[in-house]
Amino acid sequence: MSARCTMIATVLAALGIAASGCERNDTRVEIPEKTVAQITAAKDATAATALAEAAPTSPGKPLPPIDVDYAIVGVPTVGQPLEIELRTRAPAALAALNLALSGSERLQVPAEVAQLRLAFSAANERRVETIRITPMALGRHYLRILAEADIGGRRQARSVTIPIDVGGAAVEPPATGTVSVDADGERIISLPAPR
Repeated sequence: MSARCTMIATVLAALGIAASGCERNDTRVEIPEKTVAQITAAKDATAATALAEAAPTSPGKPLPPIDVDYAIVGVPTVGQPLEIELRTRAPAALAALNLALSGSERLQVPAEVAQLRLAFSAANERRVETIRITPMALGRHYLRILAEADIGGRRQARSVTIPIDVGGAAVEPPATGTVSVDADGERIISLPAPR
């Protein structure tokens, strides 16, 4: 039996497959079609598993496992307090989840809500905190939230920005360039080149 034949027979035997042709001291091994299909399927599955394990989990910067969501309660009005529900969830019991809130220039964030400290006694526990802020002008304002906690012995942070539109639609930035329509009806925006 040739070395090649012995190697192939050993691999097939490990897979529980009998091969014929090796006993003739031949370098050819006859493998049934069903066996070829099984080997091909196993090879494809192994390759797919290896690919999945090697693939990156995130195309960008990894995010800590802290969920921060929000709901704006009411209609934002100039000079009137606006309630926002902050919904947080932590992956494990945390002694402290620190929330630092700051607003854009014309958004008042009272000192008592600028720094919040939440504790989570159980994994995946959800907390809802209602805060009040006051928009002082029409247009779009932003409330920025930085959530920080020690998770797994490492300080991790997540940033969330809440857009707040006061007085209807958001204020559009001034248009730059010219807008035209091509022969297919597609809009084309031509912007000036920097000099």
